[in-house]
Amino acid sequence: MDINDAIKMYYDHTVKCPDNKTIPKVVYRTDDKLELKCNKWELIITKPKYINIFENLQQLLNNNEHDKYDTYVKIIIDTNHSIKVQENNINKIQNDMQILFDKRKEYYNKIDSKLTQTEKEKYIKLYKKNKSTNNNYLLWFDSSIKYAKLQNELNIINHNLNIFIKESLNKLLYFKIKEGTVQEKSSKKSGKKIKKIKLKK
Repeated sequence: MDINDAIKMYYDHTVKCPDNKTIPKVVYRTDDKLELKCNKWELIITKPKYINIFENLQQLLNNNEHDKYDTYVKIIIDTNHSIKVQENNINKIQNDMQILFDKRKEYYNKIDSKLTQTEKEKYIKLYKKNKSTNNNYLLWFDSSIKYAKLQNELNIINHNLNIFIKESLNKLLYFKIKEGTVQEKSSKKSGKKIKKIKLKK
């Protein structure tokens, strides 16, 4: 049984024993252990152990655990680097957008004011056919499309970065240092001997 399923099972107040008739007669909990007990069956869950990496650093130094300290510092540095790489990518896109914005403005100011809607539609058809940009209107149109694509890309990257930062911070605040375990035990008919039948992490 997967540990997440086991924990979900423990907190499910409607859960039944393996006989699908009775409910657990013992529901026990400590800081690091959860237990469900039925007649001739029990489920013992040792919960994963987490620490706050930031709060743990000074303690590691005090205990002269330098190798572990270096490992935790590297995790923090690598996380910050990953965030910085994405932030640099965002800055590059923003710079490219500013360049396109300036070009759009320049091309727009050069568009012939006498250009009719029919001519504009003709130019756009030409652009869609062969990406032609042989006049200021099409140069403006082309830069506008590129600007819109970059804006959409920027929105997606910003959204993903916010999620990444939140998840990364949670991993540092709740850093797993010990896996949880699940023991599912059943007894023989006599009810005297307990036999371990499954153990998964």
